[in-house]
Parts: sequence; C-alpha cells; structure tokens
Amino acid sequence: MEVDMSSVFQTVLPFTLAQEGGYSAVSDDSGNWTGGVCGKGELAGTNLGVSAPAWAEWTEQPVTAAIMQALTVDAVTPFYAARYWNPVQGDQLPTGVNLSVFDMQVNAGANGARCLQRAAGMPAADVDGWIGPQTLDAIADVAATVLARTWSATAAKAVQAVLGVTMDGIVGPVTREALAVLSTWQGQEVALCCTLYDQQASYYRGLRKPEFLTGWLNRCAARLDAALKMVMMG
Repeated sequence: MEVDMSSVFQTVLPFTLAQEGGYSAVSDDSGNWTGGVCGKGELAGTNLGVSAPAWAEWTEQPVTAAIMQALTVDAVTPFYAARYWNPVQGDQLPTGVNLSVFDMQVNAGANGARCLQRAAGMPAADVDGWIGPQTLDAIADVAATVLARTWSATAAKAVQAVLGVTMDGIVGPVTREALAVLSTWQGQEVALCCTLYDQQASYYRGLRKPEFLTGWLNRCAARLDAALKMVMMG
C-alpha cells in the first residue's frame, strides 16, 4: 500500500516504537489473539506496538505468531503513518506537539486528538477527536503567556530542564525570563506541549486503573521531554 510518509514522521516514530517495545504474546490481552477476543483464534501476539488483529486488517492476510515475530520497523512504518500520523495531521502540527499527539493517539486512540483540542482551549462541544481546519486554527491562536499560567509542576520542571534553570516546578520570574528569550514560535510550542501534557495526564488519571497508571504517566512524562527537546532543537 502506498502511504505518504514525511521526514518529520520518520523522526518522530522511533520514540513511539521504543515505548511500545518488541514482541509479546500475553494470553489475557485480546490484542494478541487473531480473533480480537481472548481465546479466539491464534495467540499470535503483538510486536512493535502492532496487534495481531490490526496487522491482519492492514495486510488483508491471516497472521500467525511467526509472522508477528518477524515484523520489522520498515514493515510497520507505513502502518503507523496511515493509521495514526496522517489522521492527526502530524505534518501540520507544531514541532513537538506532533510527537505528543501522535504517541498519545497510538496509546489511547482518538483521545490523543481530544487532549490537543482541550489544550488549545476549544469548547467542549467541538472536542470531537478529529483534527481538521477548526482545530488547526485554534492551535494557531494559542498564546504562550496564557498557557504558561496553568502548567503543572511536572510540566514546569520539564521546561526548566531544557531551559537550564532551577527545577522547582514553579513558573516564576526566572523561568518566565528564560522563556522570553525563546522565539515567539518556540515559546508557543513549549507552552502547548506543556498544556497538552497536563491534559494527557488528567485523561490517564481519570481512567481509574491504578495498576497501569504509573506506566501511563511515565510514558506521558517521557513524551513531554522528547517533545520539548524537539522544540529546542528547532
């Protein structure tokens, strides 16, 4: 299948693949069964974040454990571009924000897009999980100085780490002065990445699944760190 894959996407994808990991075949995970339900079909497993049912649908071919074990980065790259990057308009999103939304979309479906819409201040009625012209316009109108007032301590510390100032988790005069040195577009990208992190963390906490929460929040924090480094690299 011919899929558009930009150089930006191929820069972002390694982060997500590292988070997803390699092959696993867990019997109590429905995504590891070819039938999409635990105990239905063959226990073919998951590899590089791609489930057996998803790969069967993508290739339009039956899958086996051997096929799943043999998946390569080159093989799954078009899959991720078509299923996750292109639908969230990754190439049109600001630097860093694109990584954050894409990885969240892989991990939590359309909630990746919804978190972005909330971070951009869109009305609740417009938070639909679909990134189109309205969402892109809302992102373009985001003001960094407004967003910075609401960052959590975790987000603030992540920003302070890349700015090289004391990591106290408080967006005070020293942090604001360091932010002011950034270009306008960098400041907006930093602000949106941080506000987006807070929306994502809130979503995970709302799932009320304590057995998974630590892992989700760790990935969320790593996502923010990677996004901010992208912004600072320009």
